Parts: sequence; C-alpha cells; structure tokens
Amino acid sequence: MLDEFMLEEPMVETSLTLTGIGALWLILMDYTMSSQIQGFPIAFIVITSMMIAIFRSFRIGIISMLSNLAPVLLAMGAMWPDQFSLRRPPNAFGEC
Repeated sequence: MLDEFMLEEPMVETSLTLTGIGALWLILMDYTMSSQIQGFPIAFIVITSMMIAIFRSFRIGIISMLSNLAPVLLAMGAMWPDQFSLRRPPNAFGEC
C-alpha cells in the first residue's frame, strides 16, 4: 500500500541523509585512514633524518631504519593472507 502510493506520488523535494552512529563511524574511519596514510611517510622521513644525524652517517642511518620497518612489514605480512581490510572492522555494524 505504501509502496504503491510512493510510486504514484514520488516525493520530489526530498533528500537522503545518513545519520546515526553508523554514518559517524564511516566518516571517522575515513578520516583515520587518510591521516595514517599521510602521517606514515612524514614520520618515516623524520625518523630517518634523526637516525642519520645521530649516527652521523647516511649509510648507517639507512641501515638502522630496517629495525624500525620490521614491525610494520610483519604486521602487513600477517594481514595479507586473510586480505584484512583497514577500511572498517567486520563487526562494526553487527555483521559476521
């Protein structure tokens, strides 16, 4: 009955807006991901520069970054087989 009415007289002057905790969660996840993607290269450059300055050697500074990259590479390697997505947790909206 309602479906028939909506087909006969569509609401032309309406708009759809997502509201609630689900919509806020999606926006928050997008902001978090973009800031992490932007922040990682900056942090890597700053830490590499500090290591080069501390050791007073470009070569040793670059070699010392291997120990800083190891946890990141291990985490990415652990996520890869399951195709883990950082976009949102699977149970964010009660999904299995």
